[in-house]
Amino acid sequence: MNSNEINWLYIPFLLTFLQGFITAISIFKSRQNISLAILVLLIAFGALLDTGLFRDDFLPVQLIWSGNEFLFGPLLYLAVHKQLLITVRQKLVHFYIFTFMKMFVILALVFPAFLKAIPEWFSLLLSIFLCVHGISYTVFCLYQLYKKKFFVHTKEIIWVKWLVWMCLIAWILALLAKIIRPINMFGASSLFYFVYMMMLIVVYYISYKITDHIFPKIPVAKEQILVEEQLPKIEVCAGGTKKYSKSSLSKEQIQAYKKAITAYFEKDRPYMDIDFSFQQLSGELNIKPHYLSQTFNEGFDKTYPQLIKELRIQEASKRIVDEQYSHLSVYGIALDCGFNSKSAFNQAFKEITGFTPSEYKKSKT
Repeated sequence: MNSNEINWLYIPFLLTFLQGFITAISIFKSRQNISLAILVLLIAFGALLDTGLFRDDFLPVQLIWSGNEFLFGPLLYLAVHKQLLITVRQKLVHFYIFTFMKMFVILALVFPAFLKAIPEWFSLLLSIFLCVHGISYTVFCLYQLYKKKFFVHTKEIIWVKWLVWMCLIAWILALLAKIIRPINMFGASSLFYFVYMMMLIVVYYISYKITDHIFPKIPVAKEQILVEEQLPKIEVCAGGTKKYSKSSLSKEQIQAYKKAITAYFEKDRPYMDIDFSFQQLSGELNIKPHYLSQTFNEGFDKTYPQLIKELRIQEASKRIVDEQYSHLSVYGIALDCGFNSKSAFNQAFKEITGFTPSEYKKSKT
């Protein structure tokens, strides 16, 4: 193959780098899904290395890139959870393997004698482990996407599913290539070519969907965002009725959402968790925040904080007079029911029942 043919062959990888870089920057600027932005940037950088612009033995590039493949799975995991509005508490745990492998790779590159001492079978085993690592994360992402019965099959969820499926195909092809390589080098090279094509598709697919304005608008803040900041604009019409200017929910849809929320509350009672938030509810039921807000206001005739407060007080009022909870103080019951302070609990209890907790207990004994 002459040099001109090589240059033509590498053009798709150069285009992938440019497209991926632009896409990653646009996601970074919007601050909507940083994990997805980093993932796209890594894929783009990998494509850049395959353009032939850098020598394979160029040590600085090897140090920067080698081992980064172990980031693909965790980043996809975090990106999917961000799209689903599911909070990931222990994020650093997912990067332990990457940290270990990165240190191992750097040690092997800096000390050539150490690299030569590594048997070929061990290198193959690490490559297979990488593929299994990526497949495991991708399969778990699919599990998260399909485990719930989504009440609204939004375009965002659909395109995320397609994205994860494409990543899974790429990882499976890579694993097959690693297994075939010791037996058939030509077959392994062909599969690697398909893996690269899948990566090209992934980058362009993400770019297309984002530029097509399907990417969800996820609010970002250093601290927890107040529910009121997520509510749609409300216009007051003639006669004092309220109209949501950015929502087109019908009465039937509102009732369907209300039924779903009520069933979820009755079954799992998530409001008992002190950290349960409006964003989590939106993610659990896959209902967009502004639709959720409209459902509370028009379906329940209450705001989200009002309903949560009432449900918590209902449970607390039962426990205050229940002998099963006699070993707990009023403050202990308040904490169990989702309140973070005694003063907030007393105020809410008085507001809803008309009694203080001690007065209510006396009235029931």
